[in-house]
Amino acid sequence: MEGLGSRKKPNFLGPMDIFALHINLESSEKMKRQQNINEKFFKERTDVVQEYVANWVYEVGIPFKAIDNDSFRTIVEAIGQFG
Repeated sequence: MEGLGSRKKPNFLGPMDIFALHINLESSEKMKRQQNINEKFFKERTDVVQEYVANWVYEVGIPFKAIDNDSFRTIVEAIGQFG
């Protein structure tokens, strides 16, 4: 009487397998959706704006903790809506 398991042959590692990276199944399951073109451009534009703001804050000597509050977010939103 045979066991209930599958009859699949076991996988043996060969010499080329040392060059292959281990696949993390948990992280690959999370990344099932492909990024579309709008998300890519939005991310690039967001990164550029954040860099400009960080450079300005650094150049004028404003403490970085000054921009970490709701008032700063509100004024940036208002500036963005104004254009």
